[in-house]
Amino acid sequence: MLVTSEQLMLFIEEALKKVEVPEKDARTTAESLTMANLRGVDSHGVLRLDTYVKRIQKGLVKANPAIKIEREDNNSAVVDANDALGQVAGNLAMEMAIEKAKANTVGVVLVKGSNHFGTAAHYSMMASRQGLIGIVSSNTTALMPPTGGIGKVLGNNPLSISVPGGSCGEVTVDMAMSNVAMGKVINYSQQNKEIPLGWGVDKDGKDTTNPKEVQNGGFLLPVGGPKGYGLALIVEILTGVLANSLVGKEIKSMYAYEEPQKISHIFMAINVESFIGLNDYNQRVEQLLHYIKNADKVSGVEEIFIPGEIEKRCSEKRAKEGNNLSEELMTELNTLAQELGVEPLKGGN
Repeated sequence: MLVTSEQLMLFIEEALKKVEVPEKDARTTAESLTMANLRGVDSHGVLRLDTYVKRIQKGLVKANPAIKIEREDNNSAVVDANDALGQVAGNLAMEMAIEKAKANTVGVVLVKGSNHFGTAAHYSMMASRQGLIGIVSSNTTALMPPTGGIGKVLGNNPLSISVPGGSCGEVTVDMAMSNVAMGKVINYSQQNKEIPLGWGVDKDGKDTTNPKEVQNGGFLLPVGGPKGYGLALIVEILTGVLANSLVGKEIKSMYAYEEPQKISHIFMAINVESFIGLNDYNQRVEQLLHYIKNADKVSGVEEIFIPGEIEKRCSEKRAKEGNNLSEELMTELNTLAQELGVEPLKGGN
């Protein structure tokens, strides 16, 4: 079912307002989820709305949090999100990091006591679109084993780095430290599709193509084996440890509906012009990207893509044609609409 981005934005915003999220915060969250769908990252888009609403209704996420800046100087800050929606705390923190970088070269803002914040690229691109370098990461519920281990020990702790690309637009890397995000497994489960081998294993550590076996006691695998494990551990230290907050198994699943998650994020912005003039930077980066795009190709490959380019094209296409939501997701969203008393989503084919 095709749904326009305007429809998605309005639907998400109205649903969140029904559970007493202020209009500005509802819009901030809706922008993040809609951007994910536009960019083809459906695992972090409107798929998450039902879970967000339920967590607010159960008091695990606060619709009106008392967000507090615990400490701050010219280059850094620590923010206690007070169980806010991750997008609300995340936007505030990234805006602070950008402001500090513009004034003092680098801005680093830590957030603790937060929740799922959508795609990390949403925040790193806030910086790159203003001519800065954005680096964003977060810890998550434990979903992966360490190399050589079994069971859920570390989160798949996403990392996004976005840099200005001159006339080519932003260059954006956004990845989880697992082979795929759990949201993709959930997406396949909703569509009753098998997952590729290597995405995850069952509760006994055996390879599986059944997404429900990964969801029900199984776990994701680190990307690149020990490399993904090492990066996930470093992110855990840069977020949960540095913020003096929860780590690993201490963080509860967002789907368990038992306790607040208390996730931590880190937001960094770097001012390019503190090192090189922006015009010179743009010229050099455009030369590099042109060189990459025109590299020799493997037989059968028509084009080499710059990180973030596929998502950008998807965003442009979906902005014109609409976002394709599964029948199961449409049913879930319209059941939620009925419960909340908001206008249901009406899609077309």
